[in-house]
Amino acid sequence: MPFAAIATSCGLEIPSACVEKDELLSVAASLSDTYNNLNYCAGGVPIGGDDTGNVPPDKNVLKCEDAIQKRSATLVKAILACRQKTAKAYVTGTSFDPSACDAALFAKFVASSDTGGCGCVSPNTIWTLESTELSAGNDYFYCASPSGAFAPSHGYLGDAP
Repeated sequence: MPFAAIATSCGLEIPSACVEKDELLSVAASLSDTYNNLNYCAGGVPIGGDDTGNVPPDKNVLKCEDAIQKRSATLVKAILACRQKTAKAYVTGTSFDPSACDAALFAKFVASSDTGGCGCVSPNTIWTLESTELSAGNDYFYCASPSGAFAPSHGYLGDAP
């Protein structure tokens, strides 16, 4: 699938010429493969190939792990929305609290992640890794800044648009 179609299906707009679209897609695919084991952790038979994780042992575990995987994808989109709001506030000089945005996302994700059927899944770990990876990757999105800073008071990396 072409990058533009993937970006559109995820609700992303990438107008800046400095954004390396193919590299961004490659990084996203690599992270998905690397952290697949956070959602698919039950069972003992590895999925194989470049995907980490295990084949779920039964349909009930599969249903639970699939549900967490879908919530994880929604979480990524929401984290990116917080980063976009942070960048917009930084550029427009308006007030926005990215820590409060993150805290609300964390609470919602953990509350909606019923792991009763897949006890090996840790919503806290998923949150920590996804939010950390996305914050560390802000420079993939915010790369066209004359100032060379992205909301430095909040510890996010990248350039202010």
